[in-house]
Amino acid sequence: MNPIDAYLHFYRSNPDYFIQDQDIQIIIDKETLEQFAKERDCQLGLIYETKYFWVVIDLIENAQHHRYPYMRVIHKEPSNGVVIIPRLEDKVVFLRQFRHGTRQIELELPRGFAEAGCTVYENAEQEILEEIGASAQNIELLGSMISDSALTYGPVHLLLCDISSIGKLEQEEGIKDTLLLTKEEILEYIRDNTIRDGFTITAIMKWILQS
Repeated sequence: MNPIDAYLHFYRSNPDYFIQDQDIQIIIDKETLEQFAKERDCQLGLIYETKYFWVVIDLIENAQHHRYPYMRVIHKEPSNGVVIIPRLEDKVVFLRQFRHGTRQIELELPRGFAEAGCTVYENAEQEILEEIGASAQNIELLGSMISDSALTYGPVHLLLCDISSIGKLEQEEGIKDTLLLTKEEILEYIRDNTIRDGFTITAIMKWILQS
């Protein structure tokens, strides 16, 4: 199935992802999509799929009747995933993790995609066990965030938990080691741009505002 046919099938099966707005209309006419893609020599449709998400390129028409392609990442689970603040006594466990996107080591909280069949709490337990070899206790939901409202569909849930120790780190995902920080140290690291991951900063601010 070509990307446009796959896209139209996806649209018919998932209408909630195609809610229309008078100022930003999604065009779903096959002939129009094919003609635009040919004339502009661009991709449209359902162009990629993984275990966790679909990548689609919509054809948008705005209020000024200008048409343009616009990419979206649509996650297969209702949630994009979880970010967890693991407390070890009076400090928070941070990961020093090499990230492919930045090609640098980032200082971040544990996080992961939503897994099929898991509750938010089970998802958090699983990520803490996998990433730092710890058992999550007293898990608390702090709220949620949208990681990029221009690109992605679905919330990321933010959680807090307690752990009693750090076990084996998941090195397959580039985790180098851990760092234990006080709340004051975390804020200083955010201030001086040592901590710059948006998921991490949002989770920390939710925690601080609720504590």
